[in-house]
Amino acid sequence: MMPSAIQFRKNVLVTILVLFCNSIVAQMNPNIPALFDMCSPHGSAGTFFGKAIIDGNPAEEGDWIAAFDEDDNCAGASQLIVFNGEAYINLPIYGNDGTTPTEDEGMDPGENFYLKIYDASEDKYIIYPNDDFPYPYFDQWLNVNGAPIPAYADWNKEYDFSSTGIPYEVASTNTAGTFLGTATIDGVYLTEDDWIAAFDEGGNLAGATQLIVNNGVSYINLTIYGDDPYTTTVDEGINAGEKFYLQVYDASDHIYINYPNNDSTSLFEGWANMNGAPIPLYSNFNANYNFLQNSDYLVFLALENFCLSEACCAINTYLL
Repeated sequence: MMPSAIQFRKNVLVTILVLFCNSIVAQMNPNIPALFDMCSPHGSAGTFFGKAIIDGNPAEEGDWIAAFDEDDNCAGASQLIVFNGEAYINLPIYGNDGTTPTEDEGMDPGENFYLKIYDASEDKYIIYPNDDFPYPYFDQWLNVNGAPIPAYADWNKEYDFSSTGIPYEVASTNTAGTFLGTATIDGVYLTEDDWIAAFDEGGNLAGATQLIVNNGVSYINLTIYGDDPYTTTVDEGINAGEKFYLQVYDASDHIYINYPNNDSTSLFEGWANMNGAPIPLYSNFNANYNFLQNSDYLVFLALENFCLSEACCAINTYLL
């Protein structure tokens, strides 16, 4: 028998055993939360790793986590694994069972999902990052026969579920610089309910604040924190020479947009520890940062830029 065939059979056997064990454990566990009781194992799956945090503290024994598809169907649930004070996520997320076309029990190829945690001590469910400000769907599910999904294979990645009703949970440190400017979405100023945040190159939150609205203009006064060198296992901010990116939260539409748009995120250089004072490169209150969401607006900008060219001007002159 060819080695590849042997390996394939081993993978199939391991997958069957994992799915069978997960099914038996779920059926035998009387403490599974009611909303997660409909999560049924199927033949296709990928596993989501990480650490679960609730309001800045590790989740506890008895807490559960689950994944739901875009239609709110439960696609997988598991009890958190608490070890050395950390709550680890080992969550199989199952695919939709193709043999039951009238039912949707899990993920379809290309479908997104979101996470929901059950806090047993409070008897409470929280959507990631919180119910008032649900984060965009996770979009990298894959059927890897129960193995870790590549995009979610980091045991140490923290997912902080918040019951406080704010979109970002910032860990302040003793180094910081302030980013100033104005913010718009598709050329329109934002409201006081909207937020702006900064993330380092690794996607770690380094600062967040609500926008300040004065005379209809939405101003940015964003403190961006440096990484604390004394907490070597946690990355709370920017390191010397590290770049960062901006993200705005539009409360009216419950959407997050990276600058300038989610398809092409720009990285900013020049962060400096100014002990909270403005960063020299970003100290202009009137500098505008326009976040782009509407595809029609993107087309408009492209046409506007084209019409600034000499060729377009020549055409317009000819037509006149």
